[in-house]
Amino acid sequence: MAGLAAGSPSTSFSDGMPKPALAIFDLGGVVVDVESDRLMHHIGQIVGLPFDEVQEILYTNQELLKRFELGKITPEDYYRGIRERLKLPWSYAQFVQFWNDILVEKKDSTAVIAQLSGRCQLAVLSNTNTLHMAHMKAWMLSPASSEGR
Repeated sequence: MAGLAAGSPSTSFSDGMPKPALAIFDLGGVVVDVESDRLMHHIGQIVGLPFDEVQEILYTNQELLKRFELGKITPEDYYRGIRERLKLPWSYAQFVQFWNDILVEKKDSTAVIAQLSGRCQLAVLSNTNTLHMAHMKAWMLSPASSEGR
């Protein structure tokens, strides 16, 4: 976990530890694993390219990705750039689904978040792109995500 800010020492959890006022979590590698290889394998199967070529197009030549990650182009522009470079037959909605499917919940971390929920403020600091952030907000704030937590 990225960090816990100590709260008032007079308020504590049942184990006697001071209650934190704020818990800050990183997104990638903490709340979710980012399994980008899944996307590259899937694209490679669809367009008939080996993994290494898909990886080169998506990540090694980073101008398009960098512009997207920095918010200089829209998700739609990023999709169009990838679709053109890879001759990808996906619709934008299909692309978004597969793009977000690389995020896999880390249940041990989300269990800790669930324990802290309602006991302190929770925050996420991340350098993620707008598609992943929107997906994570919808998932984390959905009523289904809080069930069983």
